[in-house]
Parts: sequence; structure tokens; C-alpha cells
Amino acid sequence: MDPALTAQNFVLKCEDCEETSVCTCRICDVALCREHFGNHMDTNHELCKTKNNSICTKHSLLFKHYCRSCIKPICSDCVRYEDHSNHGLSDPAAMLDFYKEIIAIENEELRNVIKPFYSTILEVIEERRSELDINISKARENVKEFGRKLHEQVDIAVMHYYETLAANEKEQLEKIQFDLNVFQQRIEEIEKKLEDNAKLLQRNDPFDLMTLFKSSLADFPIYPELYEFNIPVFQPNVPDFKTLLHIAGEISYIPRTENPLSLKCKHFQLSRSQLLEHPLHKSSSSNLNILDLSCLQSDGVLTVGKNNQFKQLQFKWGKFYHVQTNEIECRSQYVAISPNDAIYFSDTVNRSIKKYGNVYCHLLIDVLDFDDLEPRGLTFTPSGHLLVCLYSKQRSFVARYINDNKLVQDIEHNGDKPLYKEPCFVCCNRNGDVCVTDHGLNAVIVVDMFGVFQFSYRGQNEKSFRPYCLATDHLCNIVITDNVNHEIHLLDKYGQFLGFLTTEPRIIRPGALDIDRNGKLWMEHSTRGELTVIGSHSVLK
Repeated sequence: MDPALTAQNFVLKCEDCEETSVCTCRICDVALCREHFGNHMDTNHELCKTKNNSICTKHSLLFKHYCRSCIKPICSDCVRYEDHSNHGLSDPAAMLDFYKEIIAIENEELRNVIKPFYSTILEVIEERRSELDINISKARENVKEFGRKLHEQVDIAVMHYYETLAANEKEQLEKIQFDLNVFQQRIEEIEKKLEDNAKLLQRNDPFDLMTLFKSSLADFPIYPELYEFNIPVFQPNVPDFKTLLHIAGEISYIPRTENPLSLKCKHFQLSRSQLLEHPLHKSSSSNLNILDLSCLQSDGVLTVGKNNQFKQLQFKWGKFYHVQTNEIECRSQYVAISPNDAIYFSDTVNRSIKKYGNVYCHLLIDVLDFDDLEPRGLTFTPSGHLLVCLYSKQRSFVARYINDNKLVQDIEHNGDKPLYKEPCFVCCNRNGDVCVTDHGLNAVIVVDMFGVFQFSYRGQNEKSFRPYCLATDHLCNIVITDNVNHEIHLLDKYGQFLGFLTTEPRIIRPGALDIDRNGKLWMEHSTRGELTVIGSHSVLK
């Protein structure tokens, strides 16, 4: 980083003549030399009071700078008296295009994704209200029908009890009548015997008595048993409310099989990208000794190899076609193509970023120089900003540049903790998220366009996961190569693991990769730097 851009080395100059300032207008925060201070107070001061309303609330001065570390505008007193000494400062004018791009991206997301999403939710809510009215009415009709049928069953049960009692009454009355008849007949027999005995007592002839009298006492002690007599008693078992509900049934609530109330739902974020819908189509070219690659805006890819050469290749009709070879002055492992097809690459030896105007231009230009930082992976955002991974033992971060050399953002911390240890490859999603493979943390770190941490991915087996490079597709899914475990991971933009990209035969040591505008996945693999093109379809395992 240029030391002149830090607040520690910041010197206020006169706004009119560039001499060292000695006075400052406290109202409009203009630094002036002694000669021009009087003229300013006489002629311009009243106009300055209404020139700008961007005032620092702490010091009541106009904002003059933008602190990239604190991510906020600051005034000159903030620079002088607060702890911004080691922070990077930017000219607000340089930040204007950056924030306009951010606002444009946000508006596109709001217009094309968020608003349609909430409109769909409103439609779903209206459908639910309509479905609720219909199903509540049906449930009420079912309850009413249940009540009617329950009363029918109660009436049937009562009639059954009536018929049971009537049958029992008839049976027992017949038995009682039989016993009554038997014992009435016995009483009649006893009365007749008493009459016969009374007549015998009137006789005085002893022979008559001895001849006519026969004792019947031995007959009457033997009598028939009475039939069993049962008293019918009805003991009603009236179920209470809860028992009746348990017996009769219950009102259940069936959840919807599809829940649209999530921005992760398949209506807005497809759970499978083009890379996962159909069988794999793969073609390979060997012995290219590739270190890195980047897709061109036109069809084809640019590779950088161990032999200090750029090669432009195209893939047509299932074959690779060599288009152009350029010799370069250094061996670079990191290359990126700008929106206008300029070639940018990191010179890790001289610690700089260099570029060629295009694939046919042999004029090499130094874009950025770094004193104590080693540039590594680099990429361009959809809006044309340059993102560079910068590494040193003291600090590691991702820097954002506009117009090649205007630093507008340092992505370095998650709260008070560093985000990166050894950032190597970087790519930018269509939603503005910055995705980085960190070879020191063995993780993929994702932040939003403001540098706010979103998630980290450490593989399905954290102990063995070794992410090498990554790329994103048009659905904002993230493809990650693991060249130690020979796996290709696929995540959605929220960090959810979708599956492994598989090939037949299996790709060994997958490395650098990129996805072109047609959805084809270009991947370097094996120890010989071979190149494979996977058509816009593949499969999961």
C-alpha cells in the first residue's frame, strides 16, 4: 500500500496554492495558507456555510475523507485527533463510483429478486386465506355431520338397551310364571290332603283309618328349585369431553409441503445449477502445464503456464483449438481477464500487478506496486472493480480498486478478528459477494460487497478439506476444487452444501477453474496441468 495514502503521513495543503496550510476555516473545513485565509473569510465564507450539509456530528466539520478501515466518512479533525493513523484513506470522489455501483447492484437485487419474492409471498398469503376459508367451512360441515351421525348412533344404542331389557323381562317373567304355577299347584295339593284327613278323622272304625290313610309328608319336603332371578340394573358409562374427543376423532393440521417464506426457497435460489441437471460432458487436453486460467469475454480461455507463456484456447465440436501464444516476463500463478479483455496477472517476485492491453498486445504495463505485500489471486467484479488477494506475515486482506489504481476498500476484519490468514484465490458472485479460498485456514471465506462476513465453508470433513480454487456460476452457486482429496464441492450462495460434482473418469487433483458465460466449466487438473472442459451439465453424488 502506498504510504502516502495513510492518515499517519497525511499533510494538509492549502486549497488554493498547495502550500502547507497554517489555518483552517472551522465552518467549511477548508485548509488555507496564511495568504489566502483572509481572502477566503472576506469573499467565500458566507457561501461556504450553505455549500454542503455533509457535516461530521462530532466535530461539526464537513467530511473530507473516507476511512476504508472504519468504512465511514471522516472530517479533518477526525484525522488529526482520532485513531486513524494506520487506516487507509480515500478521496470521497473516488468512492462515488464505487457506491453508485453498489447502489445499482442493490437496486437490481431489489427489483429483480427481493420485490418479486415478496410479491409472491403476498400471493401465497392470499391463497392461504382463501384456502383457510374453504377448509374451515369443510371442517365445520364435517363436525356437524359427525354430530348428526353421533346422535344416530346414540339413538341406536338406546334402542338396543330397550330391546335388551324387553327380552330379559319376557324371559324372566316366563320363569316366574312357571314357578308360580308349580307352587300354587302344590298348595292346592296340600289343601286337598287336609280335606281328606279331616274326613278320615270323622270315622270311628279303626280298620277304615288303617286302610284309607296314607301319609304324604314324605312328598312335600321335596320341591323344585326356583329359576335364577336377576334384577336388571343399567349403569350408564357416560364418556367425559376428552374421552369423547379421543374416541370420536380430532382436528389435525396438515403442514404445507412447500414453504415459500424464505429467500432460500427454490423459487428464487435454485438448489441445483446448470452444472447439476444432466449427465456430464467432459473433454480434456494434456501436457499444458497450466498454473491458472481465466475465461475470455469472447469464447475461449486464457491459460498461464510454467513455461512463462499465455495460451489462448477455444473449445469447439468437442476439441481444443490453439489460438494464440504470448511469452511473458515472469512466471505467474494468478491471472484475470478484465471486462475489456485486458490481461492482468500477479508478479509475486516483484510484488506488483501487471497487465497486457489484450491477448494480442505485447506491451506490458505496471498497474500496482506493493512494498511489503505479496499479490496473489485477482479477479474482476461484474461492475469492473479489481479485487486482489494480498498476503504478508503481518496482515492479509483483499483490496478493491477502481480505475486500476484507486484503492476504495480493504476487506480484512470480521469485527476485531482477521478474516484471512493466507488468501490465495478470489472470485466475485453476481450478487456482489466476495469469495476467497484461504490456504492457511483451509476454508472458503465469503463476505458481502461491504466486507461484512457472511459464512465460511470448511468442507464435509474439516480435518482433510484443502480448498484450492473457486468460481461462481450464473445462479451464484460456488464451485470449489479440493486438489488433495480429488473432490469438487458445490455450494449455493448461502453456503449450503449441494453436493460433489462427479466425472467419469474421476478428475485427479482438480486445481484452477473458471466458468464462462455459456456455463462451461474450464478446469486445470493433475500434476501436469491438464485442461478439462465440462459442458454446462453434470451430476451429483
